[in-house]
Amino acid sequence: MANSHKRDTARKKPFSRPRAAFVAAPLAVLATGVAVTWGVLGGSAGHLDLTATGATGASGGAADLAAAAHRPQTVSRSEQRPAVTPTVTPALHPELHRMWTTDALNLWTAPQGGRKTGEVKARVRIRTAHIVRDGRVEIVVDGKDRWVTTGYLSKTKPPADPATMGLNFAPCGDMGVTNGLVPDMIRAYEAVCNAFPGEVSTYGGLGPREEHNTGHAVDAMVYGDSALGQRIADFLQAHAAELNLYDIIWQQHIWTPVRSAEGWRMKPDRGSPTANHMDHVHFAVN
Repeated sequence: MANSHKRDTARKKPFSRPRAAFVAAPLAVLATGVAVTWGVLGGSAGHLDLTATGATGASGGAADLAAAAHRPQTVSRSEQRPAVTPTVTPALHPELHRMWTTDALNLWTAPQGGRKTGEVKARVRIRTAHIVRDGRVEIVVDGKDRWVTTGYLSKTKPPADPATMGLNFAPCGDMGVTNGLVPDMIRAYEAVCNAFPGEVSTYGGLGPREEHNTGHAVDAMVYGDSALGQRIADFLQAHAAELNLYDIIWQQHIWTPVRSAEGWRMKPDRGSPTANHMDHVHFAVN
């Protein structure tokens, strides 16, 4: 019986080893499959180590799962970059100054080397930050940065070009000035009075002076405002034909339509600012 028992024991052992191997092998494959599956579905394919997982079997696969669970998440490099504050073009900055153009100006895309993009008219209100480069100043026109030649911007609205000012012959000012004046001289006076309302407070009409004694001349007194005097003289020149002017005298110079090609001609010194027409514009009709 003893020998019989030994044979039975010996007979059973060969079958017990394959059973254990059969059970262990699927567990290793299962663990490996779990690790691979997690790596593809839950982890990052770029961090999956298939060689290490396959070499360690069941225990290695579990270790890889544990390590993957504690693996740091990848952070986008764009999130790590410092925030960039956008630059603001100086001319579009809110702290801009309202200015007037005193003349028609070419518009350029840059101080130098840019291209011409058009023109801004005279007496147009624009915005500027007073940035000057290479003889040009930056302005804003229709929401765009442009550059114009310096020296043609003013804080106050410039007067209209005398040549573009129309004629108005409505009664105005001190109508006593018209007493004794010839009809054409009355029209010329009214044209000046309406073109420069409130700017000239005193006019000289009929009097014992050359051309005044016949009612053919008027003096527009500007006193120390030479800029106003020049504007009146320019206005009269521009409309000389329509007003039938004979002459204009201003700042010791005379201009006449019949000799207009000679421009303003110097007159002899008469000894005083008033006699030399430094404080008033004299204009007469034919």
